[in-house]
Amino acid sequence: MSTQTLALVIGLVSQLLFSSRIVLQWVQSERARRVLVPTLFWKVSLLSSFLMILYGLLRHDPVIVGAQLLSYGIYIRNLQLLGSGCN
Repeated sequence: MSTQTLALVIGLVSQLLFSSRIVLQWVQSERARRVLVPTLFWKVSLLSSFLMILYGLLRHDPVIVGAQLLSYGIYIRNLQLLGSGCN
């Protein structure tokens, strides 16, 4: 598998995970009849962001890497604020 193909697969999986976190939040919020942001939302965000960092590295795109590193830090902080043991 070429590097370009690998990057595209990683990017696609990452985008699918980013989309799934929104669906997860929507379903849980609808069931609770109030807005929720479950811990799993942030954990999926972390995984997605990590994959996007890999994607950015494989594509040699410093903008993607930088933006995802910033997002990754935010996701970790949100998990810390929720007390999810992500220290």
